[in-house]
Amino acid sequence: MTARTRDELHLALPLPRHRSVPLWRQAAGLGALAALGLGWAGFGYLTSGPRIRGEARELLERLIGGEVEIAAAEFDLFDGIHLSQVSVAIPADSDFAPPGASRSQREVFQAGDLYLKVNPFRLLVGQSGVSEIVAVDPTFTLVRRASDGRSNWQELFRTRLRRPRRGAVSPVLRLRNAAVRVFRLEGGARFGEEALTVHALARPDPQEPDVYHVDHWQLDRKDPTGRLAINISALSLRITQGSLPEVTIALARTALPPGAEELEKWLTLLDLRGRVTSDDLVVDPQSGSRALIHLRDVSLSLPLSDEESRRPPDQRFVQLRSASGTLRFEGRAAHLQVRAVMRGSPCELDISAEGLEAAARDLADLGLRARVRVEELVIPSDQADPNSPSGRLVGRWDAIRGIFERFSPSGLLDLEVELLKPAGREQRVRLESARFQARGVTVTYHQFPYRFEDLHGEAVLSGGGLRFQNLVGRHGDGRIVVNGTMADLTPQTALDLTFEGGDIGLDEDLAAALKARHASMYRQFSPSGRADVTVHIWRGPAADGRSDPMNVLIDADLKGAVATFGRFPYPLSGITGRLHMANELIELHQVAGRNGDGLVTLEGWVRDGGSRLDVTLQAQDLAADDPLIDALPPTARSLVAPCGLRGTVDVQGRLFRESPAEPVGYDLAARLKNGRILHRSLPYEINAVSGTLRITPGRVVIQELLGTHGDSSVFVSGELASRHDLWAGELTVHSPRLALDEDLHAALPERLGRLWQTVRVGGPVQMTSRLALTSGGGRTTCRQQTELEALSNSVELADLPLTMSRVAGKIVIDDREAVLHDLRADCGEGSVKLNGRLSLGEGERRGSFNLVATNVALDEGLRQAIPWRLRRMWNDVQPGGRFDLELPVLAWSQAANGTSAWTFAGQLEVSDADMNLGLRVRHTFGKLECEGHIAGGGDEFEIRGRLRVPSTELNGRQFQDVRGHLEYADVDAVLRLSDLSGRIHQGQVAGSCEVTFGDSRTEYDLSLVVREMSLSDLLNATRAADAVPLEATGVVSGSLYLSGPAGDKTSRRGGGDVFINQGQLFQLPLFLEILEASQVEAEDPLAQQQARVKFFLQGDTLQLDRLEMRGGGLSILGVGTLGLDDDQLDITLLTAKPTEWPELPLITEFLQGATRELMEVRVEGSLAEPRVRGRPLRSVDSALRTLFQGSRSSPRDPLDE
Repeated sequence: MTARTRDELHLALPLPRHRSVPLWRQAAGLGALAALGLGWAGFGYLTSGPRIRGEARELLERLIGGEVEIAAAEFDLFDGIHLSQVSVAIPADSDFAPPGASRSQREVFQAGDLYLKVNPFRLLVGQSGVSEIVAVDPTFTLVRRASDGRSNWQELFRTRLRRPRRGAVSPVLRLRNAAVRVFRLEGGARFGEEALTVHALARPDPQEPDVYHVDHWQLDRKDPTGRLAINISALSLRITQGSLPEVTIALARTALPPGAEELEKWLTLLDLRGRVTSDDLVVDPQSGSRALIHLRDVSLSLPLSDEESRRPPDQRFVQLRSASGTLRFEGRAAHLQVRAVMRGSPCELDISAEGLEAAARDLADLGLRARVRVEELVIPSDQADPNSPSGRLVGRWDAIRGIFERFSPSGLLDLEVELLKPAGREQRVRLESARFQARGVTVTYHQFPYRFEDLHGEAVLSGGGLRFQNLVGRHGDGRIVVNGTMADLTPQTALDLTFEGGDIGLDEDLAAALKARHASMYRQFSPSGRADVTVHIWRGPAADGRSDPMNVLIDADLKGAVATFGRFPYPLSGITGRLHMANELIELHQVAGRNGDGLVTLEGWVRDGGSRLDVTLQAQDLAADDPLIDALPPTARSLVAPCGLRGTVDVQGRLFRESPAEPVGYDLAARLKNGRILHRSLPYEINAVSGTLRITPGRVVIQELLGTHGDSSVFVSGELASRHDLWAGELTVHSPRLALDEDLHAALPERLGRLWQTVRVGGPVQMTSRLALTSGGGRTTCRQQTELEALSNSVELADLPLTMSRVAGKIVIDDREAVLHDLRADCGEGSVKLNGRLSLGEGERRGSFNLVATNVALDEGLRQAIPWRLRRMWNDVQPGGRFDLELPVLAWSQAANGTSAWTFAGQLEVSDADMNLGLRVRHTFGKLECEGHIAGGGDEFEIRGRLRVPSTELNGRQFQDVRGHLEYADVDAVLRLSDLSGRIHQGQVAGSCEVTFGDSRTEYDLSLVVREMSLSDLLNATRAADAVPLEATGVVSGSLYLSGPAGDKTSRRGGGDVFINQGQLFQLPLFLEILEASQVEAEDPLAQQQARVKFFLQGDTLQLDRLEMRGGGLSILGVGTLGLDDDQLDITLLTAKPTEWPELPLITEFLQGATRELMEVRVEGSLAEPRVRGRPLRSVDSALRTLFQGSRSSPRDPLDE
């Protein structure tokens, strides 16, 4: 033995106490030493290695059994026996070891060093001298077989030598740093190694050699933590002092002796895992076992039925983790008290069981009483699966299953449950009571499936019934309180439940919670917002085997809700009032809400899902807009919607339905205030409308609406009716003073718009329109008759835009035509009367009129009204004066392409008219009987007729009784006046005139022939009114022509040849001066003279080509010019006294008088102040040169060509 080994041994052994040794004992010792000396030789044999190893093996086999192997043994007189490499294994023939298992697989104990303290003297006498066995760093390998719970070490004691040797003494056993290794044997393989290191001291009982008292302690402690009494023969044990070391349950179960099979059975059933200790443990196969096990952070599972006990522990619902408490077994009873965590929730369990005797086959034989309290338990969500742990738990008791089926709970709660099961297989586990303390639970009651969230409060299950006490929760932001009772949890149970909700959201969740009939009615209102809602559900107990019907009563106090009633889908907000739902009935009590500034109040009831109803509606200041119109029933909507109604309306009436077979009826009176109407068929906006409409199914009666359009007042009355998809109606629209403005023009139908364009009426009219409206198949038609009573208006015809004012009369317009009745108007200072008809159909339109115009001025207004070609003529001739026009035939037509044409026939009578045709025509009075045609906006114009002009003035010359024919056509743009005849200055006149209207200028060509005009009238016609008349006699005949551009005197040209007969020209002042200047006296001044004047006109110059005069014994021959613009004269005259001038031409006279004296006279100056000079002409040659030079300077007469 080495010094280290001795030191360790001394550390492991208790130190002896030092005390004085008596002398007699010293003497005895010396004697013993002498005896030892005598037996020394025999001692060497007895302490040899082989003999010592054999003795040690027998000792260990007798002590613990099994197969013992010792590699080496060494004896020391002072240190005892040292055994090396000692191992103990179960027998190879044991059925515990797998077939063919090696020794290492069968080993239970192994120690590298094992020390035996021996008594050498007992060895000398052949007895076992081992008083103490010390194992240093030994290893115990404990294997528990999973199939039956047996352990390998139990096989050792089964094979140990039961009979001790004579004189044998049980040794003291010491374990230092003993390593205990624990395995589970399953399928021939080891699993789950666990280890424990302890110190132990086992002392044999002095009275019972097979009984050891074992002290044990942990490595970090000096004093033992407990003591066991172990009977190695009986395989019993008990705790006599302290407690067992805290070990794993697996190790503890492996260490249990064979007498603890029942305890092992229940430990297996509970699947107990973790660490345990015990301070009260008795295991005795003969007298029974008792145990008080202290659980430290253990896990276990509790089967709630015999069926569940046969399932794997991890498939049970009650699985406890981190459990601490006690598990007591005593006789037939067991008691478990623990605090643990069950499915993440803290819990307390207090369970008592009876009937744990060996005859108990399973849980069905036991009697149980359990109290379970769980804090913040997460309600399982898989309870619907009957094969899940949660599903089996819920299905275990009808009451719990009923709670889940009827309330579908989830969330957290504190649960306190009391269970009871009397012993016996026929007994079931009863749920005595359950107390649920909700901590944020969510439930949905199947009779009112409205989700209640975050519930807090208490529910008690007792006697099969359920009681709710102030369960407070929420739904969304609303607060809910639940109270009530349920007699049991069967489908037909009697119950009385109240759900009080504060500030509950009116949403689809609430609708889905209602019964189908209630939900249907609820959804008819489509509510949203908040309300205080109370739901009362009750049912009485069954009677005569028949269940009492379920009653549901709902009261909702609306708090600013938003809703739309399906029968009148007008959205309301800020709704207050109460809704009361009772079975098939919904009552509305002062339900009032707003839409904009409008207030709507409903009162009444709805029954049977809306199949019957009677609701009174009152509304104030509603906006008459699309939402309100869209809310009307379809037929009413189809009637009102086209009206384009806007404004503010008060509505009073009721909605009703007396039976499901009838449609919803309504009778509404709508009073429009400050409204607007803009009908689709007549988009004429009427504002400031007030009046009443009565709306009933299929009918809208307009009880005179009064409105305005600008300054116009409009009255509307009538009735609209509908059936299915068709509607029709009659409206009367009246305005005493309707402005015919562009708004009205734009609103008229197309055909009336064309009428508007044809007959343009300005100013207000009195209008009465009767409309017959029909609609169907997506198409609306309107038949109308409109009477327009003129109120001193103005009127223009499109193709004759002459403004007529102060119009009186009537226009009646229907869908086919417009009829003009005695339209009278002022046209300047004149007047116009118009009658006629104008078609309004599609395609070509026609009109026939009778036009009478009186005293109409030829002024700028008329110029602007006539067609453009005539307007250009007007510009050239610049007419003036007045006229009367009577057209009994005035026909108008307009082709589909928009081109129009007029045909007319009648007479035009002018008064004091004038114009400028190069020659000024003035003071014309006359009549034109004519007919004609105008088309293309004036591009095409034709007229023809007969002229009768009683009086006219041409360049100051008065014409009377002029007659002729007038004709104009756009073919050559020539106005022809033909077959003209008349009177002028007491003579006759005839001729013709053509006016050519070219593209750049208008030209005229006038040709006249006059006969026997009064010379006196001719001379005095152009003199000033205050001038002294010229006294001259004679008649004038001749011809003249004139042509040129209108309005351009400088370009005109003409000529003529005039004869004067029976005249007394020498009495005229000018001729008197000529006679005086020629120093010739007429033989007879009162004699009649004859004269001829041939002249040409170029611009403003009148060229006297030949002036011949004779009579009274005097002949005058002359040439010269007269300026028409300034009246300047430049005339040269030759005077003579021919002898036989009546027989000879004038030139012959001059030749015959050549021998006599001739005079030359020059006339210059102006007509008003002529200057006359005369001188003698001495030769004929000189005279002829004077005359012919003057004649050659004149233009050629076109009549001579």
